[in-house]
Amino acid sequence: MLHRLRQRDPRVFVTDWFKDAQSKGRVRSEVESVLHTHLPESYDRVIFRQKVDHLFGVMVNYASQGVKWVV
Repeated sequence: MLHRLRQRDPRVFVTDWFKDAQSKGRVRSEVESVLHTHLPESYDRVIFRQKVDHLFGVMVNYASQGVKWVV
C-alpha cells in the first residue's frame, strides 16, 4: 500500500494531503484500488467498504497527528 501511494505518478502523498479534499480523495481512491486488487473476492461490498473506511481513517488519523509512519 505505502509503496504504491509513494510511487504513484502524479504523486498521491503530498505535504498535508489530509487537509485538502482533492488530495484526500486521491489517496482514498488509491486505497480502494489496492484493496480491490488484494482483498479476497469473498468480501461483499459492505465488508469491502468497511475495510476501506478503516484503513483510510487510520491513515488520516496518523497524518493529522503528525505520526511519521511514511518515510
